Amino acid sequence: MNAVVDDKEIGRLIIRTHPRARKIVFRTKSDAVYVSVPPGISLKEINRAVEELRGRLVIARRQISRPSIDLDYKIDTYFFQLSLVSGDTDCFFANLKRGIWRLSVPVKPTLRTRNCNIGCVR
Repeated sequence: MNAVVDDKEIGRLIIRTHPRARKIVFRTKSDAVYVSVPPGISLKEINRAVEELRGRLVIARRQISRPSIDLDYKIDTYFFQLSLVSGDTDCFFANLKRGIWRLSVPVKPTLRTRNCNIGCVR
């Protein structure tokens, strides 16, 4: 059984049947709560387990937060480094030199691309 259930408090529940599962397992991630269930379990049993653990699931969803991306945001990997730089243009620009990506971000970023010139990220 693979299903997606939307809940007002918890958010999206993605239910997946896992052949080696022996019990219902909840995993909270930033986009949804993933529920692994053993084969042959009914939706009624899953709903009962959700109701029993509702308080803990709501708290777990609140604790998961997406990292904010600001000018101090950096990604360091083995192959490249990425950093954000404040730019004075209206568009986003990407620059790669010696394995260092610099993403130039406008002071007031907008998602409109009408005013962008050649070279802007669209």
